[in-house]
Amino acid sequence: MDAVIQCFKAEFERFWAMLEKQAEICPEKLWGQKAGGYVFWQQIWHTIACAEMFITEDPAGKLPLMEKYSRDVVMFNQTLEPAPDKTEILAEAGRIKTRVLDYYDGMRTADLEREHPSMTRRLGRPQSKQNAALALIRHCAYHVGCCDAVLREHGLKGVY
Repeated sequence: MDAVIQCFKAEFERFWAMLEKQAEICPEKLWGQKAGGYVFWQQIWHTIACAEMFITEDPAGKLPLMEKYSRDVVMFNQTLEPAPDKTEILAEAGRIKTRVLDYYDGMRTADLEREHPSMTRRLGRPQSKQNAALALIRHCAYHVGCCDAVLREHGLKGVY
């Protein structure tokens, strides 16, 4: 595997492991609570659903996680009561993690310059595969930070 792609993959794995750990250690009473501006479980769900979006290159490709609880839930415009079960969220996180690792495994440095058609369409401006690969890592890292702040605010150690 190309060194650049290996670096991207390693950073993704590092932050994704933290995200999964945050979901695991989040107390049930906090899981469905709004904290730090958003419901905790929903930040986890948003992160994994957006990861699916970043690796889906076909502009007509289905995004099952965006459809499962609706785009409005994924994008924080609505929430669900009661909160979905952690085991369900973690199962989907594991499935998406496998897809992301396969995505990185199938990529070479030269591919990074190619257009990412789905992201180009969604954002309305040219996006390369590099844009998507980096956005995936940045987005995950951002939400790990958000979730860690909430955990710490509630007296837990956090993971980052």
